[in-house]
Amino acid sequence: ALIKCGYFLNEQNYIYIGIERLDKQLQYAYPNKAVHTENSTGYHIGLISYLKQLSSYLSAVENSYSSSVKEYFTGALEYLVYAYLPNLALPSIGDTYGADVSGRGSIESYENEKLRYIATKGKEGQKPEETFRIFKNDGYTFFRESWDSNSFEESTWLMFKSGFNSITHKHNDDLSIALYSKGYDIFIDPGMYNYMVGNNIHDYLNSSFAHNAIIVDDLSYPIAKNITEKAGILDYKATDQFKYVKGYNNLYETVLIDRSVIFVDGNTIFLVDDIISESNHKYTQNFHLSDHMQIVKKQKDYVLLKIADTN
Repeated sequence: ALIKCGYFLNEQNYIYIGIERLDKQLQYAYPNKAVHTENSTGYHIGLISYLKQLSSYLSAVENSYSSSVKEYFTGALEYLVYAYLPNLALPSIGDTYGADVSGRGSIESYENEKLRYIATKGKEGQKPEETFRIFKNDGYTFFRESWDSNSFEESTWLMFKSGFNSITHKHNDDLSIALYSKGYDIFIDPGMYNYMVGNNIHDYLNSSFAHNAIIVDDLSYPIAKNITEKAGILDYKATDQFKYVKGYNNLYETVLIDRSVIFVDGNTIFLVDDIISESNHKYTQNFHLSDHMQIVKKQKDYVLLKIADTN
């Protein structure tokens, strides 16, 4: 608003102050010029439309800062390319209502050729090249079986989440995964209920118990601004045989947890959890199934699941 007032009143100081404030806000919102810092797909989507409007306006008035805004906008769209599930839903990470927070119309409105390919399920646009994309400093990794237009919705997609840059809208979801394959969600993130801290459902959905992660002693872990370095992505590698990422969560007191995800192909994925502590604890590997999943057989050391009617 201040920038627009500056151009309307021909007050260069207004424009200067407005650009300075905008720059600070964008540095906070997109610290790595890719993923919105508030830990939620819904907020990432919400801010993209503002970036697009800012870029268009600043270009129209020939303000040089338009190139910086466009850089943020391009990075934010690049994240979306890999965040979209093959059924065009988006993961309900953090304070995001529901899984389907998009649709073809809104995807195409971004005027990005890779996203156009996704919106049309491979019929138009530019096919993305990578099937393994890591946003290390933002704490996100995405694996995808393929971008083949002939089996677009059948492709296996996996998200690995570990690390955060702010505590806003943050859930206890470090080292968690979400998995989709054969046209269905398998392991899901349930998203949010409301903003009412103290409400039983809100508190549950924000806790470790509501995510596909590791729980220590039936407790969740603390989240605070001064401990953001205690969770993140430690290592990653891509070869012709497999793609791999390792994350860490040291937010439980006296317990160090590493989780490795090894993606061999669309049918073969390994999770390896390494936990170190000098004292005894109870450890739980937690998995949340979508409504499409059926438990066929469950024993002490394994669970056999069936994905809907896919055999």
